[in-house]
Amino acid sequence: MNTNSIVEVTILIRIKEELKMMGTPQVQEEIKAKTRFIVYPKKIAVAFDGSENSYKALEIASTLSKTFDASLVILHSCEEESCDPDVINSSISYIGEEHSFSINAKILKYRKGESSISSEILRELALGGYDLIVLGARGTSRNDELYLGSVAASIVLNTNISFMVVR
Repeated sequence: MNTNSIVEVTILIRIKEELKMMGTPQVQEEIKAKTRFIVYPKKIAVAFDGSENSYKALEIASTLSKTFDASLVILHSCEEESCDPDVINSSISYIGEEHSFSINAKILKYRKGESSISSEILRELALGGYDLIVLGARGTSRNDELYLGSVAASIVLNTNISFMVVR
């Protein structure tokens, strides 16, 4: 993730927190007028495969959802024959029940040779009305030298929504 993305997210979170802390509605309107170019995400997707990076992405996505009062959708894509519902259940358990924002989970099944993990996620992003996807830089690949995994690279290159890649 580049430094600009971190700075942008940090600025967005700080502005949102300042808006909540300001006392009078007039002050809030003045701040909103100065920051009208910022669009807060209302529907956030997080790609989850059970890897260390996907847990990091889940933490960041849940924080963003809470901060911006956005709904969160956990996406898990897998081959029809080898889909394990425990992967998605572990993601929901990891977040915990203490969060007050909306959490949904979707298992995106595909047939090997007909589609792929990234194709299914891209299809869901295109049809689901998402504003942002948060994903790990690498998934469950055994190659530790990869800077960006094939699924993350495909999503970053082909999505038409904002994205955040987590390391």
